[in-house]
Amino acid sequence: MESAQADVVYELVTIGFTNLGVSAPQCISRAFLLKEGFYAGQVYRCQAWHAIWLLDGSSLEFYDTAGNQVKTLPLAPEVTRKAA
Repeated sequence: MESAQADVVYELVTIGFTNLGVSAPQCISRAFLLKEGFYAGQVYRCQAWHAIWLLDGSSLEFYDTAGNQVKTLPLAPEVTRKAA
């Protein structure tokens, strides 16, 4: 993933956490997801909330502190195409 696309996805995660009422979205940690040793996406954590973006997906999925999916944010095709 190029840095510009990573920045776009990160900004969307920040907006998503803010819209869900997470009190400190500026404190997001990010980790790479691997599948069979290959880059598969990213997980973003903020407090006990998290969001997941997979390379083969076309959305960001947000989960609350209990692990329940609470929001799906569709990504524009140009974001996912450039990031792959």
